[in-house]
Formats: sequence, structure tokens, C-alpha cells
Amino acid sequence: MIQITPDFPCIHCGACAKACSHGVIKMVPNEEGKLIPRVSFASCRYCRACRWACPVIPREEV
Repeated sequence: MIQITPDFPCIHCGACAKACSHGVIKMVPNEEGKLIPRVSFASCRYCRACRWACPVIPREEV
């Protein structure tokens, strides 16, 4: 699963939400109105589809 932390260079592309076939990741607006991924960790099945879809995470770290 992707953990969005202050040091994670998320580009807010939504690829993780599109890749999640379980509907665990939703794109929601932050306080600036920019869409950011919100992960429901309790429902995550740890399939890693979001990590494979993320253009920021290097392939060797997936």
C-alpha cells in the first residue's frame, strides 16, 4: 500500500486510486483543493497494485 507522508513525493496523478480494484483508495481534496489519495488502511488487502501503478515509486522498491 502507498503511505502518503510529508516526505513522499506524491504527484497527485490518481494512478493508485485507479489501480485499486478494492476501492480502498479515494482521491479527496485537501485544504488547498488539490486531490490527494486517501487510503482506508483497515480495508487494504496489501495487493500492491497501487505501488505498481505509482509513477514515483522506483520499480525495484515495489
